[in-house]
Amino acid sequence: MVINQKTFDAKIHELLLSIRDEKLSVDMEDNDSLRFLKECADRGYVTGVKLRLDIEGSYMGNLPNPKITREGLIFLERKRNAIIEYSRKNLIAFLALLVAVGALIVSIISITQ
Repeated sequence: MVINQKTFDAKIHELLLSIRDEKLSVDMEDNDSLRFLKECADRGYVTGVKLRLDIEGSYMGNLPNPKITREGLIFLERKRNAIIEYSRKNLIAFLALLVAVGALIVSIISITQ
């Protein structure tokens, strides 16, 4: 499966949140989910994940007690800050649009009088 970086990070983010909230539910037959979980472990975002790729390209192993690490928490914090910054910029743009529409209405009213 080919995906872009944004989708990849979103899947990692989703997995880390489920581990943090102790709601991880992974089907051991779902190779894509296991690939993302292995990526989290390889990046040092989680511990307690023991997965390996077999000769057929499927992941094998177990998840005895996955826990999020400090690096995983930092990843989540960066993602949260990026979402907040994006929301702030959109709010500022929306407020600017409202001011512009208000100025347009005032201009139209002043011209018609």
